[in-house]
Amino acid sequence: MQRLHIELKPNQKIWYTSDLHFGHRNVIRFCERPFENEKEMGKALIENWNETVGDNDIVFVIGDTFWFNDSHSIKKVLKQFKGADIYIIPGNHDDFKSYHRVDDPRIHLCEDVVVCWITQEGQKKREIWMSHYPMMTWPHRENGAYQFFGHIHSKQNARTGVDQDLPLHYNQLDVGCDYWDYHPVDLETLENKIEENKLNFI
Repeated sequence: MQRLHIELKPNQKIWYTSDLHFGHRNVIRFCERPFENEKEMGKALIENWNETVGDNDIVFVIGDTFWFNDSHSIKKVLKQFKGADIYIIPGNHDDFKSYHRVDDPRIHLCEDVVVCWITQEGQKKREIWMSHYPMMTWPHRENGAYQFFGHIHSKQNARTGVDQDLPLHYNQLDVGCDYWDYHPVDLETLENKIEENKLNFI
């Protein structure tokens, strides 16, 4: 498990995403993504990222970033992303050994489970647990600690994807790109969604 402390600067935002699956042709069919092929998907994912994330922002990618393991291709994609720091948590399709030529100081390769404490002037301190797979439980869950995950490829407009019968807690959310219209999602939006979930939680 990896521990991080991030203090956000004024006008700096933090974003989350997962399951980009660059280079994965079949994920288009499996997840009914609105792309003709993997090249079109990759182009759209980069454009969506860069129209959302600012140069000074922080992004967490919570698994399954790439389908291919070619370090040159990985480096080519990563260098196109906006952001001051990009933290990548491994998923079941990631092979960090293929990142050995990625010399971008913005890229941080993380452990399987990351807990991050986020502070920002004028805001409450947040505790966020991240892993590619949804967790059954995590420390301080009942005291407001969040858990962000990917893997299940759920969508807002339909209960599609895998493992849709999971007994998820209101404090945990799928940050996968399938759910968030193939864009990174910011912490404020996720917190609003958690508050909405809390009202409907049984």
